[in-house]
Amino acid sequence: MRRRGERLMEWALGLVALSCVIALACILLFLFKEGEGIIGIVGLGDFFFGKSWSPTSEPPSFGILPLIWGSLMVTAGALAFSIPMGLALAIYIAEVAPTKVRDLLKPAVEILAGIPSVVFGFFGMVISGPLLQILFDIPTGLCALNAS
Repeated sequence: MRRRGERLMEWALGLVALSCVIALACILLFLFKEGEGIIGIVGLGDFFFGKSWSPTSEPPSFGILPLIWGSLMVTAGALAFSIPMGLALAIYIAEVAPTKVRDLLKPAVEILAGIPSVVFGFFGMVISGPLLQILFDIPTGLCALNAS
């Protein structure tokens, strides 16, 4: 009886895994099918290395290099901020903090880890965006520094 239940669960989990693979394949197929026309017009070189993304201009340009560069800048900024801060906090909690402080900080860090990053991004956009705008005298606070 127990072995049959295990086989049933293995079969069910295998079915779920297969459905995930099929869903991913369908998404990729859709993306390639829909993007095939524009890649045929623009070409892979201009698509990946073009310096302008302006699909509504005349003629349209579809270069994703600025989008990739922006993603890399935001990632580098986030890593430069989070790695030292995370390591310092982890070392402090594990090695330096008194028991009472550790008992307070550890659950707080665990709760913060459970909050989706989109929520932090929203607060960054709403709170730190205007502050950066005033501090650096820029037209908008929506920049790579704020995004990271």
